[in-house]
Amino acid sequence: MAIQVASPSSLSFTSKTKYRYDVFLSFRGEDTRHAFTVPLYNSLRRKGINAFIDDKKLGKGERIAPALIKAIERSRISIIVFSTNYATSTWCLEELAHIIWCKKQKNQLLMPIFYKVDLLDVQYQRNSFEEAMAALEDRYRDDLEKVCEWRSALFEAASLSSAWLFKDGCEYGFIERIVEHAYSMLPPKRFHNVDYIVGLEPRIEEVISLINKSDKGVCMLGIHGTGGIGKATLAKALYYSIFYHFEGACFLFDVREVSKKYQGVVRLQQTLLSEILEEKKMKFCSVDEGKSIIKHRLSNKKVLLVLDDVDEFEQLERLAGGCEWFGCGSKIIITTRNKQLLIARNVEKAYEMKELNHLYSLELFCWHAFRMIQPASDYTHMCNHVVRYVHGLPLALKLVGSNLAHKTLEEWRSMLEKYKRIPERTIHEVLKISYDCLQDGAKRVFLDIACFFKRKTLESIEDVLEACDDGARDC
Repeated sequence: MAIQVASPSSLSFTSKTKYRYDVFLSFRGEDTRHAFTVPLYNSLRRKGINAFIDDKKLGKGERIAPALIKAIERSRISIIVFSTNYATSTWCLEELAHIIWCKKQKNQLLMPIFYKVDLLDVQYQRNSFEEAMAALEDRYRDDLEKVCEWRSALFEAASLSSAWLFKDGCEYGFIERIVEHAYSMLPPKRFHNVDYIVGLEPRIEEVISLINKSDKGVCMLGIHGTGGIGKATLAKALYYSIFYHFEGACFLFDVREVSKKYQGVVRLQQTLLSEILEEKKMKFCSVDEGKSIIKHRLSNKKVLLVLDDVDEFEQLERLAGGCEWFGCGSKIIITTRNKQLLIARNVEKAYEMKELNHLYSLELFCWHAFRMIQPASDYTHMCNHVVRYVHGLPLALKLVGSNLAHKTLEEWRSMLEKYKRIPERTIHEVLKISYDCLQDGAKRVFLDIACFFKRKTLESIEDVLEACDDGARDC
């Protein structure tokens, strides 16, 4: 079946809400944790759905933990697994009441699941639910309003038309249908973790077209082009557009850099296996052992693997040595600056990344310079000049645009003069101008980050630099 780019969701979510999770799972652990809820959670994760599950046993306290309240509020969908003893837990009932509140106040989506329990028992509190609520009324004689709130929440959740019923049969098939429905309710993730998108959609479609032209075996595709031209950005956007079509997926960043480190290739092999197989980090000591395990464990599995920034033939041989390493339908995507490497490896399908045209370049530059897609008034002429000199390189457009943000036209003219002195504009030369324009303190911070903080989060970098009185936020 041909791979398709995810289509926009018909559902709209308020832009003011910052979601941390796609799905929040509410359930009675003693009833369903191992038999149903954990398998459901694992299936959601395999589909690429970021689900929250409380993996701790409930304590003796009766009030819901603040962390759970926050997790509920920052989830797009709540899946409630009703079971025989659900109402015996005040913790579950508190969760449910807050979920109903989020539905009313934040338009959160709900998926109630009735696992081996009658929907009407929940809705009208019959049988085990009647017993549980009667016990709670006796226990909360001085706070019957709270019990009424729980009763109302049970009734409202069970009255929704989106109810899912399971009495017996194949749980696996039931779980898969739930996962598919939850996925369809979420907005597309095609550009997840990808910076401001300009001119990327048509390139994704072109690459997917190349992939779809491959036979039913294993497809290897190379994306090649000069440094800073956007190969990794394209590969990342492509990865998040199609990964849910596969049994396992892995994006290996910076293969060239990681490979240089001690046991670097072994670490890459371990990451590849642990992410695709969803297991804890595999332990082995040699590259040859890693190759053997990859071939043995993945040869019958349909996988998506991206190898980012490969520069040596040996790296490919050790991470994706042959099509027979992977199961039918697998896709292996390689980004590299070296087209000859793809030829030597007999990678038949190749996509050349080219510079952005002037229109796309101007849009990308203006976004980083002004946070607008068009030049600010009085800056149009200068923007066009800068864009011509940067020559369609996305990385340079972003960094130069950011460097010129909030600066005067005179400062822009000074920068442009520096560009004119460069006879042949390579990515290194363009970026070095931006570096040279930094103040001494900002240069020190830049070099610290470049040398010591690769792949770290912005928050962790800021904390370290602020502790050293480097004033990272001011730079």
